[in-house]
Amino acid sequence: MERARYFCPVKKLHHQVVLSVGCNMGDCSKTFLRATSAIEKEGIMITCKSSLYITQAWGNTEQNDFLNQVWVAETTLKPLEVLSKLKSVEKLSGRWTHEKWQPRPLDMDILFYDDLVFNDQELKVPHPYLAERKFVLVPLAEILPGMIHPQNQKTVIQILRECRDNSTITLLTSHAESD
Repeated sequence: MERARYFCPVKKLHHQVVLSVGCNMGDCSKTFLRATSAIEKEGIMITCKSSLYITQAWGNTEQNDFLNQVWVAETTLKPLEVLSKLKSVEKLSGRWTHEKWQPRPLDMDILFYDDLVFNDQELKVPHPYLAERKFVLVPLAEILPGMIHPQNQKTVIQILRECRDNSTITLLTSHAESD
């Protein structure tokens, strides 16, 4: 008698989350290290970091330059849970407001969550301004150049080439030095 064959799908346990991280108040390098530790305690494990970049402020340009980086992480958390954890870590870092384009000790945004397109009052994924911001695209293209945007089906490097943002982006540390 032949035994029945069953197909048991493998459930994906981890989701890939791509984060943009920025700071223009205080010791930003130390803030990034503390933020890494804090979000990992919340179940968001950093697997890769871009180099560090000094970038001009975007939106409100009458403020200090930013230190920016892109992180790739794995998590079992859902998108709104990730957002909640990130906002808690921002608050612990001294961020008192979430007003657009203001100076901040820490700013973390979800750029991608797997290849999900998510549209909620609190969170939009992919990040709606991703294609307009070189301070996000340059470090993103460094570590995930071939990643495909789930809405426009372009690679990150294609999006960077088409970006009209002329702000200055300066490499501070190479990828190997930023870990």
